[in-house]
Amino acid sequence: RKVDRLALCAEYVEPRDLAHHLANINRFCGATRYPISVAQHSVYVSLLVSPEAALAGLLHDAAEAYLNDVNKWLKATPEFARYRAAETAAQHVIMARFGVDWAAAEAPVEEADRLMLRFEVEQGFGQGFQWPPGYGPTRVEERERVGAWELWPWRLAEQRFLARFQDVWDAALFERLA
Repeated sequence: RKVDRLALCAEYVEPRDLAHHLANINRFCGATRYPISVAQHSVYVSLLVSPEAALAGLLHDAAEAYLNDVNKWLKATPEFARYRAAETAAQHVIMARFGVDWAAAEAPVEEADRLMLRFEVEQGFGQGFQWPPGYGPTRVEERERVGAWELWPWRLAEQRFLARFQDVWDAALFERLA
C-alpha cells in the first residue's frame, strides 16, 4: 500500500511493517563493526523500562520505519528542523494508534534509550571509541542491567520485535479490561 510518510495516517501503521522496516535499519547509520538493528535496540529499551512503559519503549523509534534513521548529532542541526518535525508528527500518530501515553513514559524510556546507546556504541565500535561530550562508557551495573546481549540477524530482530509487541500489547489490553 502507498503511505504518505510526511502525512502518516494511523490506519496505515501496522506492527508487522514496523518490525520489518526497523529490523532492516541499522543503528549508527551502519557504521558499526556489525549491524545492530533499530528493532533489536527497541526490544531492549522496552525490556529496560517498567511494564507500564514497555510499549512506549518498543515504539520510541517507530517513526524511523517510515522516515529512516538519521544520525543523532546530524538530526540536531538547524538544517534538519523539517525532518525533526516530520519525525515528531509520525511518532505522535504511531503512539496514538496504539494508545501509548508518551508523556507518562518519556522519562524512563529516554533513560533506557541513553543506556542502550552507550552499550551499543561499546558493542559496535569497541573500547577505543572517542565519546562526544556528555556521553561515556557504561558502568558495570548498567551492563548487568542490559543482561545477555548478542547481535540478532534481521529476521530474528523482526520476529523478536513482533513477539515483544504481542506480549506488551496483550498485557496493556489486559490492564484496560481489568
